This record gives sequence, C-alpha cells and structure tokens, in this order.
Amino acid sequence: MFTLDRCQAQWVGLSEIDASDWHFRFRNTIDVKDLVRSLKADGQRLPIILWQRNDGRKQMICGFRRYEAAKQLGWEKILACTVPESEVSAEEALKINFSENIARKSLKDTDFAFAAKRLNEQGKSNIEIAALLGKSEGMIRVYLQVGALPQETQEQIKQGKLSLSKALGGNVSHKAKERFAFNATKSGFQLLVKFSAKKDNYDDVLRFLRDKTVEIENMKTGQQAQT
Repeated sequence: MFTLDRCQAQWVGLSEIDASDWHFRFRNTIDVKDLVRSLKADGQRLPIILWQRNDGRKQMICGFRRYEAAKQLGWEKILACTVPESEVSAEEALKINFSENIARKSLKDTDFAFAAKRLNEQGKSNIEIAALLGKSEGMIRVYLQVGALPQETQEQIKQGKLSLSKALGGNVSHKAKERFAFNATKSGFQLLVKFSAKKDNYDDVLRFLRDKTVEIENMKTGQQAQT
C-alpha cells in the first residue's frame, strides 16, 4: 500500500489542479478567513494532497481549505504531495482523506454528518462509514440523523450554540419526557421507555433514543480515554 512518507512535496500551479471535482470534499461549508490570515503571516506549512489521475488530471484528495485560501491570496503555486492513481486506488485515496483530517482534528460534528451522508449516498454501509471516519456504527447513525436536520439547525450545531443531544432530542414532547427516563451512574446507566402504540408518538421515542445514543457514545469515549 502507498504511504505518504514516500511522497515528496513540491510546488504545483493552482491552474494545474482540477478543483471542479469535489468527490473527496466532505465539508458542508468551507470557511477560510482564519486560514487566509495564517497563510499570509506564516506561509504554508502542510502540503495539500493530490491524486494524479491516469487521464492527466490532478484531483484534490485533501486540502480544499488550503487551496481556497491560497486562491484568495492570489498565489500562483501551492505546496502539494502528489500520489499516482496507478499506486493509490479510489478507496485508498478516501482513507487518506479521512486519516489526514481526523489526525489534525479539523472536522466538526457537522462535517462528520455531511461526510456520513455523502458516503451513504455513495452506497457505503454504516459499518464501512464507521471504519472510514473512525467512529462507532451507532455514532454514524446519529450523524446520518444530524445530516437530515434543517440547515439552520446544523449551523447552530456547527457554531456550538446547540449540542447534538439537544438537536436530536429537543423536540420530544413534555408528555413523552414523563414516560422516558435515562439515569447515568458510575457503573453504567438505566434506560426506561414506556410506550403505547395507541397513545404515544413514534417520533418522540426515536428522538429520545437518538438523544441518549449520543450520551452513551460520549460516556464510552470518556471511559476509553481514561483507560
């Protein structure tokens, strides 16, 4: 398998890069204001990663924000690491994309949600998406639910004004809340759902369970971090 340490970064003209192909862009939006200031002050420290296609195109795998910032600064060239299609398959290129972004911790919950939705639309199973994003299958289900939320709600999550838990569980009715219970303890948690198919709303139950799935995932993550 091709590894990036075999690749030497070189300066590549922005005009040589096929930026029209967004197959590997897994961010809902691209905000580069801070990055523009950083590149202007300190220059480019990390190269973008390009996929040298057999048809001659240089397609971006990673570095869409750096590319956009360089373009706004009027740069003619950008530092890039180019990997050949003859040695890197589409699946490996996809893994490179997520490995780089996850290692740099540059993806937000809304980015993961957008990525999960894109990969789902490409025919990937939840298990495959979980492996690519480095998340549990349960968390992928949560992200797919987030991806289906209104854009305004997703923007609130992105800005930190709304948690995933509240975004997915905030619409549970008062009546339903009285019938559902979740108590976290030092040794685990207790989950109670009293539901009547004739009297209760299925959507309330699903929202509650999605909400608690996020809490359980956070508990699991915290426990793993302590071991």
